[in-house]
Amino acid sequence: MATNLEGNNLESWTVYSGNPKTGNSSATVTTTSATYANAMLNNVTSSTSTGNVAVDFVWKNFPIQPNDVRTVTPTASVTAADSTAYVGYVTFTTSAAHGFTQGQNVNIAGIPNAVVGAVGSLGNPLNFVNANIHSVPSSTTFCIYSNLSASLTGLSATATVIPEATVTYGSTGNAQWANTGTVSSATLDYSKDAHDLAESNYSGFPSFTAGSAKLHVTAVKGDGTTITYTAQSIGYVAASLVGQNVTITGLTNSAFNLTNATIASATAYQFTVTNSAGSGVSLTGQYGLAQLGAGAADSDGAYVGTTAYVTVPSVLGMTTANAQADLGAAELTITTASGATNTPISITAAARTASSATATVTATGAGAAFPVGTKITIAGLADATTTELNGTWTVTANATNTVSFVSNATTAIAVASPTGTPTVKGTTGTIKTQSIAAGAASTAAGAAITITPWA
Repeated sequence: MATNLEGNNLESWTVYSGNPKTGNSSATVTTTSATYANAMLNNVTSSTSTGNVAVDFVWKNFPIQPNDVRTVTPTASVTAADSTAYVGYVTFTTSAAHGFTQGQNVNIAGIPNAVVGAVGSLGNPLNFVNANIHSVPSSTTFCIYSNLSASLTGLSATATVIPEATVTYGSTGNAQWANTGTVSSATLDYSKDAHDLAESNYSGFPSFTAGSAKLHVTAVKGDGTTITYTAQSIGYVAASLVGQNVTITGLTNSAFNLTNATIASATAYQFTVTNSAGSGVSLTGQYGLAQLGAGAADSDGAYVGTTAYVTVPSVLGMTTANAQADLGAAELTITTASGATNTPISITAAARTASSATATVTATGAGAAFPVGTKITIAGLADATTTELNGTWTVTANATNTVSFVSNATTAIAVASPTGTPTVKGTTGTIKTQSIAAGAASTAAGAAITITPWA
């Protein structure tokens, strides 16, 4: 009997020479104690045997290792079964997108015998075992070949995918282990390493957000108004960079090294910021970095100078409960203030341009009353063209006496004096303000933050 490094007994083991990922064609099985001891184990006796192939290959109860991935078996809730849509097949409907693909095998369980009158030990024939998915008509349906008659709704059954018992890498399946049987691919993922595993399995302990992207700056020039940086935005839609903060470091002319500058425009190869630094200067052959966001101290889980920093999320417009959950996950200490005064303000005009979904209502002091990102409730608009603006919306822009939001239609609206008593107010129970702005720099884990909902 052998034990692993933690002293736990292993029933048996199999050692493979060759690498299933890199393609070594050798598939020799070695079962001598010396070979295995050199590889993984100590305290190995002369008694050896083969077996437990799938278990031993993922190192049984060893700590986390590269490729030691346990994936959740895909399941879906079945709500209906029907044989009329496609003759010769039973079509199962699921309550949500199932994620199944054509060719997979599934087990169906939980359809009660009474619904089709099945009796005795045969059970319900619609509870398939190891049935092949013939086709996937939609994200919430899949078909199994069968001549059974079915027209059932209101089911609470379960469809479970059966993992294929094979190792697949590239486009080749079970190639290197052809002489040794198969290994369940449901326990292995050759695309991941230990770093991937740690991030995916432990990302919530503590709260973790991926680090801000960095662009490599190779050239820069200034014209007295605008600084243009040459940096390929690989993996980013250029338009998505506009409006983001960026911190530039490492350029030979320090005037071009900026902190928390706002990107004014961007292409796939350049971005600009509005700044007068370096007027008339043009540099090439640079090796600078442009980090999106405010840098390390605004952070992404950074640990700077013995202090852990966290990213502050935006909770404006959220319900109080959801805001508390998000801020708690971000490791902040939360105080929920009493509800903010929420007096309805009279609407004096409503407008929307043709072909635009953005609508605007005019109400005295609306700009200061309703911050961008918060939710508003509009009521009382009675004119035929304005009634669809009644409801709850998210503020996208505001000015002194106006507030704008994305509505559900694009027909033109121009009502200067709405009839009735239309009003706008904050949506009760949603967050109006947070004491630390989203993405604020230098926010340490455990920092106090106060949220104020609308009364």
